[in-house]
Amino acid sequence: MILKNIDRIESLIEWIKKQEPLTVAFHKDADGVYSTALLSTVFKIKYIYSPDRFQDYLYFLEEQTNANLPIHIAVDLGQPLYKEYKNLVIDHHVHEDPWYPLVWDNVPTGLIIYNLFKDKIPDDKKWYVAGSLIGDGQAELIPDEVWDLSPELLGVYHRVYETYGQLKLSRGFPLYKLLSSPINAMCRLGNAGEAVRQIVRTRSPKDILENKAMNSDKETIEKERKRILIEYSPIDINHFLAIMVIESNAWMVGRIASDLKNADDSKTYIVVNSKKEEISIRGDLAGYIGRKLNASGFKCGGHEGYYGGVLSKEQSVEDLLKTLRSICK
Repeated sequence: MILKNIDRIESLIEWIKKQEPLTVAFHKDADGVYSTALLSTVFKIKYIYSPDRFQDYLYFLEEQTNANLPIHIAVDLGQPLYKEYKNLVIDHHVHEDPWYPLVWDNVPTGLIIYNLFKDKIPDDKKWYVAGSLIGDGQAELIPDEVWDLSPELLGVYHRVYETYGQLKLSRGFPLYKLLSSPINAMCRLGNAGEAVRQIVRTRSPKDILENKAMNSDKETIEKERKRILIEYSPIDINHFLAIMVIESNAWMVGRIASDLKNADDSKTYIVVNSKKEEISIRGDLAGYIGRKLNASGFKCGGHEGYYGGVLSKEQSVEDLLKTLRSICK
């Protein structure tokens, strides 16, 4: 763990306590949501905010007073776009020469927060870190004590369905592997804040599977996923890189890019949602392409294998395609 512009962890905790109740900005995915839920078990949080665009955080607009409130902690959101941001960042994405207090490590943000404050996190809430790690595909990092405290994480769950008049069981999955997809579904429909609130109300990990709001959003996202994969196709830019341009009212590019990579990991996939102006890059060349796009004037961030970005108001999908072809010629 690396502390930048922070003397020591004790000073960090003292500073956070002085800011309570906190305003926290977080990434709209399972790692960001579970990380925020973990923070809420240790510190008093008044407002939570998940910006539409990665790295785009400075203030939170409080609707009742129409006031711009300072964000005290940014969680899993990458380096801020604005030099005016001076408060704390806890993250695992790339940060070049940070001018703000930063706690960074090369593990998902939920595990960073867990390691910082685990002595203060209640035992019955420590399983939140499993959801964070599953969300970033690193279940092997789940701490030993979490398995010991929550053995139900290893329970295997099946779906019962009927075909030709016969009941059948789907392939079973252990509970810990099922903690992220309902959260990601809520985030993709713009309900990231509600996902945090639903998690902190749970009594056990099993509540995630039985949550009606999460299951409803998950069904909606699955229908949208199937529609996109039927209506749109990736186009090869070269032998190692392909792009897929979609239109969706949901935040779908990360899910679709991951699906494509899982189907064929010999390529790196770029998925662009022209309605949301969002970009997701998945694959071996993700970091390389993301850094090249940054150098060409596009806003991208992330970590190796997983990059994301946005189109500015002045940039079009055609501009992105032209730049990608120039990078890969």
